[in-house]
Amino acid sequence: TKKALMKAATEACDGFFPAVAKYLKHTPDGDEDDSELQTNLRNALQKLDTHLSAIEAGDFLCGEAFTLADCSLAPKLYHMMAGLKGFKNDAIDVATDFPAVQKYMDVVFARQSFVDSSYPESTIVWGWGNARN
Repeated sequence: TKKALMKAATEACDGFFPAVAKYLKHTPDGDEDDSELQTNLRNALQKLDTHLSAIEAGDFLCGEAFTLADCSLAPKLYHMMAGLKGFKNDAIDVATDFPAVQKYMDVVFARQSFVDSSYPESTIVWGWGNARN
């Protein structure tokens, strides 16, 4: 049912952004705490990847319908990717380690609404840079 799909999507996203924020804001990069925070983010990505892999039809969190859950998740993934590149030397290879998440990002990031409403990566890196100091 639609309600069950939305519940599963919400659970798959639960805790994702806190894991992103804690990892991107952590300095110094590469210390023991950084490694633990990266593992937490990898676990959150795995939960998301597992959910997306289980979707039988469609490219979105709830299958064929683009929902508010997608509107919430897409910018968080975009921030994660910009931060991984900007601060963490691409320490997580999403395409290789989480292929369903990569496929999802490819589809959602190509939507005109996403393109029209996204900040440049440099602006995102600047913002997280301020949060890291």
